[in-house]
Amino acid sequence: MTLKKGFLKPQHHLSLSKLQMLIGLILGLCFALLLYGLATFFFEYCRRVSSLQSHAIFQFSSEERSFYAWFFASIALILGQNITFWFWAKRCKPELTDSNTISLRLKNIANDQKNLSTYIFAWLARLGTLYFIFYGAYGVYPMYDLLNVYENYNYLLLGIPLVLWLGTWTTISRVFRTKAIRWMGISSLVILGSSFLLSQVDIMNHKAWDDQQKQSNLLYQYEVLLPQSDVSQKFEKRSRLVEFILGYTKAETSKEVTIIYNNAIIGLDEVASSIVQNHSLLDEREIPYITIKIASDKRVPIRFINKLKYQIQRANALKIVFATRLDEIPFEDKSLPITLYGIFQNLRPSDSLDYIKGAPPPPPPPPPYKPCMECFSNKNFVRIASDGSILLNGKETEVHALSEALQKRIKADPVYVIHYSYDSSITLNQYLEVYLAITGSIHALRDEMSIAQYGKPFDDLLIYRDDDKIAKIKKLLPMRLIEPQSP
Repeated sequence: MTLKKGFLKPQHHLSLSKLQMLIGLILGLCFALLLYGLATFFFEYCRRVSSLQSHAIFQFSSEERSFYAWFFASIALILGQNITFWFWAKRCKPELTDSNTISLRLKNIANDQKNLSTYIFAWLARLGTLYFIFYGAYGVYPMYDLLNVYENYNYLLLGIPLVLWLGTWTTISRVFRTKAIRWMGISSLVILGSSFLLSQVDIMNHKAWDDQQKQSNLLYQYEVLLPQSDVSQKFEKRSRLVEFILGYTKAETSKEVTIIYNNAIIGLDEVASSIVQNHSLLDEREIPYITIKIASDKRVPIRFINKLKYQIQRANALKIVFATRLDEIPFEDKSLPITLYGIFQNLRPSDSLDYIKGAPPPPPPPPPYKPCMECFSNKNFVRIASDGSILLNGKETEVHALSEALQKRIKADPVYVIHYSYDSSITLNQYLEVYLAITGSIHALRDEMSIAQYGKPFDDLLIYRDDDKIAKIKKLLPMRLIEPQSP
């Protein structure tokens, strides 16, 4: 008896008819197409649900959409291959009736393919649930800011199909060893090519729906590039937010500021009446406690912002917030003014304002406040000139150095006052940069004082609403900021 080459390798004599092979291929292909259709439908459904609350849609670029379509197609085809392998393993029979080892190995292959598909579906269900919570059920655009999968986690989406594909071949490669390598190579080429072709199929016609939404929403016809800031506060009690959007039209060459309220264009003199009408349907007594959200393009001149403030005061609304984006979010190309963050300011009530009819009685005005610069030994004059240069007590400085300079001066003499003035031609972005530098200097000093006295930053006191300690810190270091508010 002579020994043949490869006698130590497992000898598999398997029987699988051509009809069974064809049925397995058709079954896997149909399953892949069905799964790709469901995934695409769910993806588009979440995107459309988000528009119901935020009145905006996710604007995916062609590269983003192609990438997500390829991801869904590759997952669908890999699971289709998984179904095909399971079918073949269940139908395949060893030619040798006494080969119990081969039968056991075939059962292992079938069980592994079945278990793998079960785990994949369980994992995809959890991922889909998270996707719907983050994107579909939450007003969504701000969450997409923070969780941009394509920009920040594309390597994860590239790795998932690779891991799943290798998982379908694990048991098969252990059983067939080197014979499986050739088929693995063919499988990888087929899935890569087929996933690319399948991803080009637009099942939901998303472009037509996008165009329809953009025509019905004024936001898509205007540019509203929000200021950026990493020290913005998150909105609370959003049910009391009244939003005005200030931007520039994309179609016209003129750069007149447009005010959008409830998806309609209004004039500056209609702002106060819009606020009153909005809350007269609920309870007009809430008006002094509502927050006016100003989602303004950062290029809008500050003179226009001051006119808007005056109209807001006429409705007896005293709390405003400038909508901002976080610094680390590259959102310029999206250009929609949807965000959960902003810079808050309080407006002063006055007995000389022309309150409009229907506004609730204004609160008692504070005692007449006449800034007395001579009453303070540490006087700080901050001004923004028409050319954008920043002056501190007549000396030019940079915005990043302004906060440090103010901190040093206040530490040297705590009896301070800051007079903040600006040329009316500067933009909102320039105004907010310097405003944040001024308020940030006081906040930094409050942090130091809070850590020295209570062992925790001032922000922690605010988060946990420790009112007594907050009041003590504010009394020791008040915010003495004089800013002219004239329309």
